[in-house]
Amino acid sequence: MTWPIEELLPHAAPMILVDRVLSFDAESGLIEITVRAGHPFATEEGVPAHIGIEYMAQACGALSGCWSRQNGTAVRVGFLLGTRNFRASQALLPLGLTMIAAIRLVIRDAEMGVFECRLLEGDKLVAEAQLNVYQPQSDAAARDILTRGQ
Repeated sequence: MTWPIEELLPHAAPMILVDRVLSFDAESGLIEITVRAGHPFATEEGVPAHIGIEYMAQACGALSGCWSRQNGTAVRVGFLLGTRNFRASQALLPLGLTMIAAIRLVIRDAEMGVFECRLLEGDKLVAEAQLNVYQPQSDAAARDILTRGQ
């Protein structure tokens, strides 16, 4: 079972950049993404490839949201802490490009996680990276983090 992407990510339009969860299990997921003109980072030519990190981060968030929904718990906000070994096969992701984010959990504890992420166009690797994420256990802790930067 999958859910509408708006129920899996604590984002609002236009910052929801992933389209739908194709499949998931206890350690991985496949999330569909289309590069769109309405994207906040889009130019007439497309989206810079380094924005692939945000696509990957949101795909990780959608996967985490699936796990929460499956377990009957609330979807929690997560924070991208860092990215390792980001590589892209092209400098620009053209408008209309449809990719699959293949996400695999490497390590997870109560609040920290490491994911291997690949953006694929069919069999072609578009970008890849390892993402380190933090997901506080409580909404209060997340609000505290968010208000520190203001």
